[in-house]
Amino acid sequence: INKRWKVVAAIHPARLFPKYSGDKGMLPWKWKSVFQLDFIRAVEQSKNRDYPVPKRTIEICRNSTHLRKFLNQYEGERQPAMDIETPKTIPALISIAFRHNHAMSIPLIDPFILSQDERRGYFHISTKDLVDIYEVLDQFFSLPIFITGQNWKFDEEKLVSMLRFYSLKGKLWHDTAIAQHVIYPEFPKALDFTTSIYTLQPYYKLEGKDWNYNGLDSCVTGEIRDYQIKELEELGLTDFYRFQNGLHDFYIQMERNGFWLNREVQKQIVSDMDEEIEEIEREESVICG
Repeated sequence: INKRWKVVAAIHPARLFPKYSGDKGMLPWKWKSVFQLDFIRAVEQSKNRDYPVPKRTIEICRNSTHLRKFLNQYEGERQPAMDIETPKTIPALISIAFRHNHAMSIPLIDPFILSQDERRGYFHISTKDLVDIYEVLDQFFSLPIFITGQNWKFDEEKLVSMLRFYSLKGKLWHDTAIAQHVIYPEFPKALDFTTSIYTLQPYYKLEGKDWNYNGLDSCVTGEIRDYQIKELEELGLTDFYRFQNGLHDFYIQMERNGFWLNREVQKQIVSDMDEEIEEIEREESVICG
């Protein structure tokens, strides 16, 4: 604030108690750990006046030559973090990051279809340029790469089924959403949450899903991956995570085929399990204090 004060936002702990929760309702007790993480971050940041916002460079791909130059800069590296943006379910942008501080956001359709606001970096790109970009991407995807993504099942399905990038199949190496569920199954898996607990990146999810947003997603996904790999090893969960991650292709195929589901029975099972979980959390809270 005014470059004099640092602020770490947190939910008020009173939300854990029915008496003070009001109309919004009481939060599950698992959020107690989230509050603790926020307070730990606040104590760390109170030790100095520096505001350590990560400096990240997001390049906007203008043509296939620009894309080749970016990829050549990291020639020989095989562990990209990647993300797509899908306005109205259409893959419009894809970002690639080999470093936490550098990414390129690449158009998959003419950017003017998304917006004609040149002040926000939007520009017209010809069909020939798009074809050339697709060819460069397909060549890159055909390499023996090991992809990191956030809920990559969604991204891969769009890129394969709609854009025919078949060479992406079997290339997932690390999924930050799956790893988050293995390490902290009680916590949210969304990228905005994991970004807040693993990185110092300020909240950016309200900026609009444009170039910068797309590039930041890949940068922070790669940064989160590195922290998660260490935690998986420390907790002895690496093998279990690899098993879970190895089911990626199976789940994609299952979703394509579909299966019969009784929605009413599903709702009842979920409701019963939620009640059981809340009861266990209350008992744990009484025991742990």
